[in-house]
Amino acid sequence: MVRYQRRKDNRVNRKKIRYKTIFALCGIEAKASKRLPSMSLPYPFSMAQHRGFRIYIPNVYGMVLMSNEIFTLFDIPIQCLSLEESLFSVFQAMQESSQRVFFATSYSLVKAHKDKTHKRALQLAEFCLQSGHGILLAAHFLHHKNVPAPIEPEHWITCFLDLIEQRSSLPVSIFFLGSNTADIEALPSFMEKRWPKIHLCGAHESWTPEQEEELVKKIEQAAPTILLVSREIPEGERFIYQHWHRFKNAGIKVALSGEEVIEKMIGTFPQTTRLLRALHIESLLRAISRPKFFIQRYVIGGLSFVYLLLKTRGQG
Repeated sequence: MVRYQRRKDNRVNRKKIRYKTIFALCGIEAKASKRLPSMSLPYPFSMAQHRGFRIYIPNVYGMVLMSNEIFTLFDIPIQCLSLEESLFSVFQAMQESSQRVFFATSYSLVKAHKDKTHKRALQLAEFCLQSGHGILLAAHFLHHKNVPAPIEPEHWITCFLDLIEQRSSLPVSIFFLGSNTADIEALPSFMEKRWPKIHLCGAHESWTPEQEEELVKKIEQAAPTILLVSREIPEGERFIYQHWHRFKNAGIKVALSGEEVIEKMIGTFPQTTRLLRALHIESLLRAISRPKFFIQRYVIGGLSFVYLLLKTRGQG
């Protein structure tokens, strides 16, 4: 028993030394700590966590180890970036040019296989991050072991706005698009309390095809730094893709798309759903409360994903 405990302690110490060395090379100080809430300390001292280590991000932007590896699934390239790597990569890239950030799930890849416009949108996105356990399982099934853990869109966007709030030296504005009237009306007070340095230059609820041209003109007139589209898959990605040249000319630096992101960010998403999401059994609530959605998304979509995965492996 004593010998086993010594071996365990040696493994832990070697792991601590390894990660401290990596973070030191990146200009990041890492200290062992308990897993505390990510925003329990003032911002630059509580950006993220990595395997039990709290990452202390310096005030001066430093180098971050970033993997340039791409995992291609169904002809769609997915960047193998962790949460921290993707945040700093997008932040650095937006200083030079406009960026589109989409989140790929197994269901979105199935939709993209049938919808050429959606597929093209994911292929041309500057950042396509993996956001589903289905893609992680697919990577292991196809013997690709370097895909990081799934990234939740609302968590990534919240961390990104935190990063913008603290790091940006220039005025930053944001335009919210999607959700319902009640959530849109709650955004000004929420933004003022949560991100006071980020100016809310506009917000609009879900739209119809007849309203799309007027909406694009409204966004061009507002000229935000960040455009956040909260629509179901694949409407958000298609909207950004179809009008991307106009958004770039309007000065938009980052365009984000995520399903039900606004509701989850401001806290109007059902409390029981957030609890089940924490327990990784959200599908159970969806099956009970939205049976048609569950059947389409998880049963039909899941079977289609498995079929495409088996077909891909058979061809490879």
